[in-house]
Amino acid sequence: MITATRETENSDPSLVWICHHKRRTIVLSGSHLQTSNQLENPDSQYEWTRTYDCKKFNIGIAVGRMGTLSRNRPLHANLTTFSASFLLLLSNSNHSIRYVAELYRHSRSSRQPTLLLPARLNSSLLMLTNSMHETIPHGAHGRAKFISDDLVAGWALNANWSGFKMPTSLERKLESALQSRLSRSTLRRVEEPHPSTLIDFSSNDYLSLSSDPRVRERFLQILKESESILGSGGSRLLDGNTPTHCNLERRLQSFFGAPAALLFNSGFDANVSIFTTLPQPGDFILIDELVHASVWDGIRSSRASSSIRKFKHNSIVSLKDQINSIIAANDGVRNGDNSIFVAVETLYSMDGDFAPLREIVEAVENSLPKGNGHVIVDEAHATGIYGPQGRGMVALLGLEDRVTVRLHTFGKAMGSNGAIVLASPLIRSYLCNYARPLVFSTALSHSSIISIGCSFDMLENGVAEELAEALQRVGRRFLLTLIPALRSIPPYLLSLPESLVAGSLREDSLISPIIPILTTLPRPLAASLQKRGYLARPITYPTVPKGQERVRVCMHAKNTDQEVDGLAEALITWAKEQGIAGHPEAKL
Repeated sequence: MITATRETENSDPSLVWICHHKRRTIVLSGSHLQTSNQLENPDSQYEWTRTYDCKKFNIGIAVGRMGTLSRNRPLHANLTTFSASFLLLLSNSNHSIRYVAELYRHSRSSRQPTLLLPARLNSSLLMLTNSMHETIPHGAHGRAKFISDDLVAGWALNANWSGFKMPTSLERKLESALQSRLSRSTLRRVEEPHPSTLIDFSSNDYLSLSSDPRVRERFLQILKESESILGSGGSRLLDGNTPTHCNLERRLQSFFGAPAALLFNSGFDANVSIFTTLPQPGDFILIDELVHASVWDGIRSSRASSSIRKFKHNSIVSLKDQINSIIAANDGVRNGDNSIFVAVETLYSMDGDFAPLREIVEAVENSLPKGNGHVIVDEAHATGIYGPQGRGMVALLGLEDRVTVRLHTFGKAMGSNGAIVLASPLIRSYLCNYARPLVFSTALSHSSIISIGCSFDMLENGVAEELAEALQRVGRRFLLTLIPALRSIPPYLLSLPESLVAGSLREDSLISPIIPILTTLPRPLAASLQKRGYLARPITYPTVPKGQERVRVCMHAKNTDQEVDGLAEALITWAKEQGIAGHPEAKL
């Protein structure tokens, strides 16, 4: 039974009511009642009614349960006659309106409006209807009332509604850009945090230091003893250059065995600073095609922005070809007057594979014997995990004196925030003068500096080394459990990069904490894992190239064997369920 309840006072029979109950959609306008057909296949991921045309109004309705519209599918309204204003209401089962969007068009425009949908819906109903002068009196005020726990009633508002505001030109352009992303399923959102009860296989807290009681106890102890805790006082070039900051820089310079060190507020700021400032006019920049977005932002603003080239991911052949091509066409590089900067990461955040760093350094040195080849290495995902006392892959391979710049960040395995650039005193001085993110930003707060120091205490006292060993063990266990099971799963459902498969089978190989689960259905897979109690994120274009969608699994030192085995079992169970449901011919 469906009941549409109205306000008794000032009731207006011309209000248009729309509601959805179970498997039927009802439209009420005064005494007019229009009922849609039952939804076809109500258990499918997307449930749609047909868009149907009434004499006085056209209505398009989409109905979805929790999470069913999270694929960012656009809803195009088939509105042929309407005036100017529209209201979209979404509610959750707690009777709170989650999202309000106004849609409009100018009277002379022929463009049809579209809806922007939030990523997460909670048993919500989406409604869109046009405001007609015949349906709603001129200047009428709209009202809303919940019909039942998971229902919303809505009605159209006239263009002259007192609360309506026509969007500005800027708002229209921004909405158009967002709608374009929505239509291509690339719209990003900052969602509500997942429940803390989910087992973490998503964060980059690889060593679990952010939740380690030893780090917490040490941090609180130093905070209690410190005279300065909050803020820093300004930029490093002004009042933010405190003894606390200088002492940490000297400590990290010594720890990493570097000629000089310079703190930055983040790895992003550091990369932007490095690549915006160091390449000079006439220089060239060669980047691995999968380097971080911060490198891209830096090189696009550099004075060598017209001389950027990519080489294939981790391909020494492609790197050499690019270098040789530049040398052949450029006298300045050939005679040593101009430089080539090569940007790589030691561990790549989305593919979880290691750069062939020794081979890269040798290729640059051999191709550019005049010393005008400069390798810049981002150790963001390797810091704290690899090398002596967690000093990174450069230190593990003994290449400290053969790379121009090293970048270590503290927001991942170190469980803190900030970054350090390791380079020559000359480069440090140059960055202090020309790196705008450093010059014009307030320095890291005292509490952040203390936090970084506490994390490095764990590296120096051996705690982090034990955690790194545990991380290697659980990562290898997961791969060795998953790999045999994948042989019976179609690769389009679940697969692993070949480099990870080959590496995990060698006992002496390094195991990456980042394990991409390749799948053509990243969002359904991630949702299934979350229902089973495991948090892992879907990664899609434009974060990764089209056709390389995945669920990114991150291992942590504190993950237990039971948790790791459970995750592997959840992945295989989901894949078999998908194969049986959609591809019964698949051998499972």
